[in-house]
Amino acid sequence: MAKIGFYLAYILLKLIALLPFSALYVISNGLYVLVYKVMGYRKNVVEQNLRNAFPHYTSAQIAETTQKFYRHFCDTVVEIIKLLHVSQTQMDKRVTFKNLEYLQQFHQQKKSVTVLMSHYANWEYIPFISCKLEAASASIYHVLKNQNFDNLMKQMRGQFGLHLFPMETALRSLMGLQKKSGDYIVGMIADQTPHSAYNRVWLKFLNQ
Repeated sequence: MAKIGFYLAYILLKLIALLPFSALYVISNGLYVLVYKVMGYRKNVVEQNLRNAFPHYTSAQIAETTQKFYRHFCDTVVEIIKLLHVSQTQMDKRVTFKNLEYLQQFHQQKKSVTVLMSHYANWEYIPFISCKLEAASASIYHVLKNQNFDNLMKQMRGQFGLHLFPMETALRSLMGLQKKSGDYIVGMIADQTPHSAYNRVWLKFLNQ
């Protein structure tokens, strides 16, 4: 039954991905109304975080920033769906990577590089960097509980040449990549709570 649900969802998402970006942003506008105005998904959390981070903001500024967040969130959702049917030419028009020469110089020196990132802008577009680099590229990711959706996300993220390594086997996988390629560039989203309480360091950030 779960597989049937996945395949039905996959077909729907695939059909949506066939649409041009202009149509997807119309869908995003409708999604914004549903998520923000109708459901109010995590609205209290978003507003409280903004009050904590920007205590000088007026109620009107908090409301405006909250709305902008939800519009951006919905745009990101449809842009991720588009990755099910997107070409390198389309990505070239939407994504620009600056200062790649700094990564290239380490590759020329046969040195591996670790790139730390955050969930900023559309983080799912970052794997596109793979086809812009000469060095082997990889990313460490958290495995999804649903294996079907996990495989789907790996397909989307790896379509431009990125190697994907689960957190649990990251070290062993990177050693294997180094043995095969000599050097590599590995990226990881580093803005989430560590699983191990032993490795946590509490700091004040954005007044929290």
